Amino acid sequence: MLLVLVSLTPLFSSAVSLEYMQRALLAVGGATVSTIASSTSIPAIALDGVTVEKYVTEDNTSAATLSYLRSDLYRMARTLENPSPSGRSFFERFLYSATSSLSPFTRIAVSLVDSMEIGPSDVILDGTLRFTGTDLGTSLLQTFFAVYVMRDYDVVDFTVDVSVVVSGRDFRQPVAFEGSIIVKGDSNEKCVTLTAENMTCNNLEIEISPMVLRVTQEDS
Repeated sequence: MLLVLVSLTPLFSSAVSLEYMQRALLAVGGATVSTIASSTSIPAIALDGVTVEKYVTEDNTSAATLSYLRSDLYRMARTLENPSPSGRSFFERFLYSATSSLSPFTRIAVSLVDSMEIGPSDVILDGTLRFTGTDLGTSLLQTFFAVYVMRDYDVVDFTVDVSVVVSGRDFRQPVAFEGSIIVKGDSNEKCVTLTAENMTCNNLEIEISPMVLRVTQEDS
């Protein structure tokens, strides 16, 4: 199970309620985990409106950009649950299922999205998440193995630049986040902590308490 402990404190009065900010932030987290799950499955699972670009910056730092264009969070989860290509014969689907391997993040992503109790068109994402860190392009699966098998959380160390708008039937108005999130693992505490910096919501500065992600014994 993935435990997400979140609280937000607006520094200024905002038309966006605390409830909407929390829900929108959880949606961004669900989309991120869903995208990582899709891109690290074998073969990669295509999610509508989602693209992943990996590259090396001028200072030789590895980076990856997750882009969203009218991406439906509910449909992401359903695609991860049933990734077999549609429109193919039974034999083709059988071969696909026999040779495919789902990412260890798939179950976590589906559970996180389902916990929001949403339906089609309830949560839509637009924008980008840009990850920068150590060797993101080639060692992502090794990082997953270290965290979920060896419980070596210290390997997790990267930054996420956020520029995302969350909308849909669940929101009275779009909720836009801009800022950065520092993601660091701690093997002693057996958790990954996300710390927001310079974060704004609908152009108003907000303060977000650190988010703690833990893997419980059920996932051991």
